[in-house]
Amino acid sequence: MDVLKEVKKAEEEALKIEKDYKEKIDALLSSLNEKSEKLKDELKKDMKNQLQAFQAELDTQFDEEKSKILKNNELEQKNIEESVLKNKEKVINELIEKLV
Repeated sequence: MDVLKEVKKAEEEALKIEKDYKEKIDALLSSLNEKSEKLKDELKKDMKNQLQAFQAELDTQFDEEKSKILKNNELEQKNIEESVLKNKEKVINELIEKLV
């Protein structure tokens, strides 16, 4: 009879220990899940910031290239206008020479 009581007591203690470990494991898993979610959120924020910085850099590069192209177009336009004026001058001078 004493042996049965001790066996029962040992079983109860084993169940209590098992329950305690399950609670500790659940608490650890919950903590890990929270930390995992925090890390995911931080990673998302970091990636978003990096993406925005990259987009800003691309925008800057685009604007610089656009500006270069526009300046080149202006220079080409001026060169064309100067060439046209020189040709007009040349033609006018030739006409004047023919008239004289």
